[in-house]
Amino acid sequence: MSPIFLAAAFQADAAGGLDFGLAIVAAGLAFAAAIALPIGALFGIWLRPAQKWTATIMAFGAGALIEALALELAFHGAESLIVHHRMDAITAWLYVAFGFLLGGGLFLLGNRMLEDHGGHLRKPSLVRAYIARNRSHLQDVLHRLHIDHLPRLHINGIHHLRQAEHVAVAQEGQRKHGGAPFAIFLGALLDGVPESIVIGASVTAVSLATYNPSFVVAVFLNNFPEAMSSAVGMVRGGFSPVRVMVLWGGLMAGCTVVGALGYLLMSGASPEAATFVNAVAGGGILAMLAATMMPEAFEEGGPMVGIATILGFLSAFLFTANGLA
Repeated sequence: MSPIFLAAAFQADAAGGLDFGLAIVAAGLAFAAAIALPIGALFGIWLRPAQKWTATIMAFGAGALIEALALELAFHGAESLIVHHRMDAITAWLYVAFGFLLGGGLFLLGNRMLEDHGGHLRKPSLVRAYIARNRSHLQDVLHRLHIDHLPRLHINGIHHLRQAEHVAVAQEGQRKHGGAPFAIFLGALLDGVPESIVIGASVTAVSLATYNPSFVVAVFLNNFPEAMSSAVGMVRGGFSPVRVMVLWGGLMAGCTVVGALGYLLMSGASPEAATFVNAVAGGGILAMLAATMMPEAFEEGGPMVGIATILGFLSAFLFTANGLA
């Protein structure tokens, strides 16, 4: 999007003109962040980077997004209520806290519901967690049936049962695979919707001169490694590269639309409502990071991903600090 178009859109809004212009700006900003999804997927499919490099980039993106959540959403949301709207600090904190808790709970609930339909296949870390949960019950039964207390015939039966466990896991994966693409898309959209809502809402009541793109940059830095890692896992799981690219391209389009909707829904919202909605979105994003990206980055990259996370945090903070100048 050109600066001339952005300026015209903001001027139209300031003059009470067409809101549609700013809706397009919001969609464009969401698109700028979401375009990293198909680009990252393409890199993952065709370049096949080493797992340590993927984990390092993923940790960098997670650090950038954590900074954006802490400062752009939590801090600035509370600051707006306290400084500009004369709300006491505890009440402002409660708006942010309840929003984050609600958003995190909604993400975890939606993620769990989609797992039963194959939505977990979008991320390698979710696949491993899903398999581990499905195996835990059988392992508990085998542990209770101590080998010393059973006759020989039952021991042989348990041996075959252990073998059948691995077959059952494989069959379960194949069974889910057939109907998984739509569930995977919904799961990935569940990851991306909160970010796009925040981006769209951020266009409200701002001017081109003061708009800070730090959150958009942080989401871009997070989306790239997320899609790269997920695309590699999906191809290994049996999806064709074309199918994977169509899915991530569709997700980019979905996030773009959600960005426009975020602006249209929040353009007339009160400061309290805007802070709460942003906090709900922030809670969903933070839960996604904690449940999927950060465990996967540490598992694949080891302790050094901590440094990458710090570097990502500092890189995003550079944009935030520059916006204060």
